[in-house]
Amino acid sequence: MISEHSKAVPRWLTALLIFLIFTVKFLLFVPQVYFYNSSSQTPLPLGLVLLKLALGVYSWALLTPPILLVSRRWIVERQRLLTNLFIHFCFSLLFAAAQTLLYHAALTLLTPGGFGASAKELPRLDGPLSFIFNGIVAYMSILAVHQAVLHYRQASERAFRLQQAQLRLLQTQLQPHFLFNSLNLIASLIYSDQAEAERTVLNLSDMLRVNLYEMGQQETSLREEVEFVDRYVQIMRARFPGRLEVRTDIDPEAFDAAVPTMMLQPLVENSIRHGILPRSGGGVISIEARRERKSLLVTVSDDGCGVRPVEAGGGVGLANMRARLQYLYGSQQSFSLFSRPGGGTTVRATLPFRAARGNLRTPL
Repeated sequence: MISEHSKAVPRWLTALLIFLIFTVKFLLFVPQVYFYNSSSQTPLPLGLVLLKLALGVYSWALLTPPILLVSRRWIVERQRLLTNLFIHFCFSLLFAAAQTLLYHAALTLLTPGGFGASAKELPRLDGPLSFIFNGIVAYMSILAVHQAVLHYRQASERAFRLQQAQLRLLQTQLQPHFLFNSLNLIASLIYSDQAEAERTVLNLSDMLRVNLYEMGQQETSLREEVEFVDRYVQIMRARFPGRLEVRTDIDPEAFDAAVPTMMLQPLVENSIRHGILPRSGGGVISIEARRERKSLLVTVSDDGCGVRPVEAGGGVGLANMRARLQYLYGSQQSFSLFSRPGGGTTVRATLPFRAARGNLRTPL
C-alpha cells in the first residue's frame, strides 16, 4: 500500500543501502574466514580467501533487488499465508541455484585455475542439504527484513489513512444544517408542544455529548450505535411528523459487536434525505444486523425513491464510511449500495465480528 503522503525511495538510494548492508556483512565475516583459513592444514592465499568471500556475499547483493520484487508481490500475511510461504520456499531454492551459478561463473573468470578450480567447489551430491539450507537461510533473511519494512509501512499508512478518514468524518458529523434545523424546530415547538420541545432538546444534547466524547474513538458497540441513531430518528420524526417510520431487527448476539463509531447515523440520514423525504407520503427505514459465523452483517434499507445510477457511489457520508471500513478492516469488509426490487435502496456492510471492549460510550 503506497501512501500519497510518502515518496517512493529512489532506486539509487535502495541500491546504495543494499551495498552498504552487504558490505557490513562482508566485514563482519572477514575475521571469521581469516582465522578459519589460518587454522586449516592447507591454507589458501589471503587474497583468494577474501575474493571468494566477496563473491559469496555480493552475489546475494546482486540478487536482492529481484528478491524484493518477489517479496512485494507475495506478501506474507494472514490471508494465503501457507500458499505464499510455499511460493517463497520455491523461490528460495531458485535463488539459491542462481547464486551458486553466479558465484562459480565469477570465480571461473577471476581465479587463475579458471573453471577447473571453480568446479571443485560445486555442491556435491552428498551435500544437497547444506546447499538447500544455506540458500533458504539467505533468501529468508532478506525476505524477513523486507517483509518487516513492508508491514511497518502498511501500518503507518493505515494509521495515516484512518486519521484522514476521521477528519473527513468529523466534517459530516452533526452538520451545521442539521443543528440549525433542530434549533429552529425546538424554537417552534416551544409554543406548540413544550413536551416535544423538551424531548428534542434532550435528544440533541445527548447526540452532541456523544459526538464530542467519541471524536478520538474509532469503534463502539452496535447497541450504542442503535441508541444514538434512535435519538437522531426522534428529532427527524419531530421535524417531519407522520412521514418517517424506523424498524429495527437486531440479532441479540450482534448487540455487543464492535462497529465503527457513527456508522448507522450517516446511513439512516442518507435514506431519509434521498429516499423518504422526496416522497410526499414518507416511508419506512429498516435497520437489520445479524452475525454470520465470523462476520457481522448490517443493512439499512428504505422503501423510498431508489438510487439512480449517478448516485450509486453515495454522497460524502457514504464515501467516508466506505473509506473507514477499508482502512479499519481491509479485505475483511465489504460495503455496497443498490436499489431494491419494487423501489427503495439498501446499504449493506459486512465486517469482522468481534465483541466491543467494555462500555466505550458514556451513558445517554
